[in-house]
Amino acid sequence: MSQGQVSTQGAAGMAGLSGAIKAKRPASRRRTPFTTPPPLLQAKRKTSREAAAIVTTIKGGLSVGKLLWKAIRAGLWGLLLGPLLGVLVVIGLMIFDPKCARPGDSGGCAMGLVTVPLGVAIPSFCLLFALGLLHGLWQRRPADWGAAIRRLRNWGRDE
Repeated sequence: MSQGQVSTQGAAGMAGLSGAIKAKRPASRRRTPFTTPPPLLQAKRKTSREAAAIVTTIKGGLSVGKLLWKAIRAGLWGLLLGPLLGVLVVIGLMIFDPKCARPGDSGGCAMGLVTVPLGVAIPSFCLLFALGLLHGLWQRRPADWGAAIRRLRNWGRDE
C-alpha cells in the first residue's frame, strides 16, 4: 500500500477511512446523525414559525380556522332561528289580523307561512355570520396596540 492511502480491510481500516474523510472535510461541513441544522436554517425556521404564530394565533390561542368555524356556526344558528321566528310572526299576524280569518280570504295570509321563512333564511344567516365574525375578531384584539403595531412594522426584519 502506498503512502497516503488507508486500508479498507476490516473494522480498523473502515474507521481509518472514515477518519481520513472527516479530516479532509472542514469542520463546518461535517455531518453527524441527529445534529442540529445550520444556524441560517435554524433562523429561517424560527422566523417562519414566529410569522405563522403571529398570523394564525394572536391572543388566547384563537386561530383563524376556529374563528371562521365559530362564525359559520353562528350563521347556521341564524339559518335555523330566522325562519322559525318568521313563521311565528306570520302565525301571530294570522291570528290577530281580522282580514285573514274571514270567509272571503284568498289565501294570501297562508302563503306568508311559506314565503317569509324562505325570504328570511339567507339574511339571518348572513347577519349572524357577520356578528359571529365580529365577536371573534373582538376577542382577538391585542391588549397592547402599540406592541402589535411595532410587531407588524418589524415583521420579516432580522432583529
